[in-house]
Amino acid sequence: MIIFCCVFYVGNTIQIATFHAWYQMMIGRFICGLAVGSLSVLVPVYVSETVPKQVRGALVATYQLFVTLGILVSYAINLGTSKVGNKPAGWRIPIGIMYFWSAFLMVGMMVLPESPRFLLSKGRKDDCLKALYWIAGKKNKNNKALIEQQYQEMSIALKQEAMEANTTFFAIFKPKQKTLYRTLLGFSLQMFQQLTGANYFFYVSPDKRALHQHYPKRY
Repeated sequence: MIIFCCVFYVGNTIQIATFHAWYQMMIGRFICGLAVGSLSVLVPVYVSETVPKQVRGALVATYQLFVTLGILVSYAINLGTSKVGNKPAGWRIPIGIMYFWSAFLMVGMMVLPESPRFLLSKGRKDDCLKALYWIAGKKNKNNKALIEQQYQEMSIALKQEAMEANTTFFAIFKPKQKTLYRTLLGFSLQMFQQLTGANYFFYVSPDKRALHQHYPKRY
């Protein structure tokens, strides 16, 4: 995640340094897209592998909530910078602010421990236990029992994964152990999320309103 934050910095710098070449902006957006797409996969996985199972679902859902709030904040910033008129500051300021968001994530990841599940999968038992103690907090009196339970659950899950390492991709479509049900549920959530039409309000509606203000007869 720290590496992809650095990749985002590279792409953002290419964008903000654009003066005349339109394709420079496109290249910067492409690089930023690689970083944002990778972080969109890694961050929820890190959260789900790190936090206690009692709040795992809530915190993973909170990730999506903050994505939506980020879209809202971006529109508010764009609205504010649009008042500067036809000047480079109107688009350079919003791009420059993106440095701060990636910096928050990068600095935070330098403080947070590695995923306990990842450490255990690499045979680093002591580091795994240290990470679990750090996550549980020093003030929790039930640390030892809680951590032992989490450690045993991770060990069992990793052993099962090792036993099923030779399975093929098409195994996810087999009805065994509700694998097919979970696969179809994941597909359905992704599909119906888009079919709600939320993206229209996020992206198209504000742009159409702006176009109507500048070109009322055409839009």
